[in-house]
Amino acid sequence: MTKLVIEAYYPTVPPTEFRDWPRWMTEELQRIDLALNKDPILVALIGTGTIGIDSVPTSLILGIGDTPKFEYPDGTWNTVTGEWEVSGAGIYLLNANAVVDAFGSGNKNYTATLTCEVNGVERLKTQDSSQDDFPLGMALASPLLLETGDLCTVVLTTEHEQFSGSTTYNYQASYLRITVPWR
Repeated sequence: MTKLVIEAYYPTVPPTEFRDWPRWMTEELQRIDLALNKDPILVALIGTGTIGIDSVPTSLILGIGDTPKFEYPDGTWNTVTGEWEVSGAGIYLLNANAVVDAFGSGNKNYTATLTCEVNGVERLKTQDSSQDDFPLGMALASPLLLETGDLCTVVLTTEHEQFSGSTTYNYQASYLRITVPWR
């Protein structure tokens, strides 16, 4: 069970000599920082792959088959489904980026969308579109309030004005708990 800061931090007695205060304050602030970040939670993925492009939207959950570069605590990332199960409630910083390589000769438009879903519900979304001879880049960065057991995915969707085929993409995605709940 996650401890509250008040349970994990106990102040020490302040020094009686004024010259000792800067060192004491520095040590206290370090102890408070440790108490706030006592139980860090992080998952970070980096990958590349191929995605289909068609005149109807084609979606792909990022991270399927990928092993996280960092995962603490272990065991909350599902390689088969591309879902990350939240192991502790709090406010998380989501950071996800994707680049879709150019696909055509520049005479048609195409679009790529990057979304974050929590329990199958879209929570964040960004989109880029251009002529098909330019790569598309998207970035999501936002705090999310997540509960223990929530399932999070990052989804990449592409759509082309006319052609069908495939192209490559690169991505990175991470979730980092930045606060614990004060309950």
